Amino acid sequence: MIQHPGRRTCPDPPLSTMSHHTSIAGRLAPELVDLVHSYLDDATLRTASLVSRDWLHIARNHITLPIAFDKRNGSTLEDVLDDPQCTLLTTIRRIHLVHPEPDVVPPLRAYLSRFDHLSWLKICGMILGEMPPLPRVRTLGLFFCIFDSQASILSSLHNLPALRNLTLRRLRWFSPSVINHAAPLLLDFLDVDWHRNERFEDILFALRPRHLMVWPIIDDAERDLATVSTYLCHLGERIERLTLQTASTLHIEQMVAHGLELGACTALRALELTSGIQYWASGDRAAKSRVHVTVSSALPGLLARLPAPLDILTLSVTPAASHVSGPVPLAKVLGDRRFTDLGRLRIVIDAARLLTAEDAMGSDLVYIQRARADVEPLIRAAMPLLMVGKVEFMNGVVLDQEKTS
Repeated sequence: MIQHPGRRTCPDPPLSTMSHHTSIAGRLAPELVDLVHSYLDDATLRTASLVSRDWLHIARNHITLPIAFDKRNGSTLEDVLDDPQCTLLTTIRRIHLVHPEPDVVPPLRAYLSRFDHLSWLKICGMILGEMPPLPRVRTLGLFFCIFDSQASILSSLHNLPALRNLTLRRLRWFSPSVINHAAPLLLDFLDVDWHRNERFEDILFALRPRHLMVWPIIDDAERDLATVSTYLCHLGERIERLTLQTASTLHIEQMVAHGLELGACTALRALELTSGIQYWASGDRAAKSRVHVTVSSALPGLLARLPAPLDILTLSVTPAASHVSGPVPLAKVLGDRRFTDLGRLRIVIDAARLLTAEDAMGSDLVYIQRARADVEPLIRAAMPLLMVGKVEFMNGVVLDQEKTS
């Protein structure tokens, strides 16, 4: 029986009716159903798999399944995958390899190409040498991996004809090589940390993304920003969206001071800065602390380097570690013509760090809600009339690279 609050009890519907309403495969294209499930997390997928047999068949193809091998009983990767009862090679779509042991690496490389539906691959801390051809992989993340050379990295990437989203972090190689005329690899998204590895630029300049995400440049700001500028000029009209993972407003000032060039990016329509605005509190909440909001005075100068006004500018509001010296009035910066010419200003309230110690009692959502309640009125009060209707506030954390990809 089904109980409806405030209504009389009604009998359970017949099983045939329930099956009709829970069977979505017959009413929607299978590709669309599969795409919807690909955005669900594991907990939601497990719940969905209990709805019906149809949903079970769809959901289990997207659930992350941790697999461990016990050497004490002789279990090996080959034993598991070669077992006639094993369906992993025909069902697995996402693989995340975390620091595999050396004796697992050779068979793992050999078996990767045998996963029929593998479309998402993330590898951390692995000596790859060179990757095998993987025709269906669309999203690839390489973290702290070691290759034979720069040429083997590019060769591996060209072995992935469906590749669209790529993340590269702290790659190394055994022997450097010179790359003269590498075929360009067109991507939808590239997430790269700028590090001073020998001739890393040779790899980078062969990649042509529409959305580029660059992480903080901390080693040699002037040298590295010059390389970033050269790369952006190389991309030219190919790049449509740029995300600069700035750790503080100081990084924005460094970009302007050292001449980050954006003039060649004629198709750039969206710019995201992960620390455009910062806030801090004096005193504590119990004593009715005062919240202060500061913005980088270099922002108008950075926008002045763009060849045309942006459709969307995203600024993340992040907590400052301490008092920010020399605060710049919000109204002075936000009233600049380069802000009022924007199509839309998106402000993301981030709470990666706490505004006050009392916030430590809540969840991440509580942090964000408290921060937004303190910060949003101050920002709105500083907005000029020309920006009314263009500003959008959002709750969230600073632009997660995996969700973006």
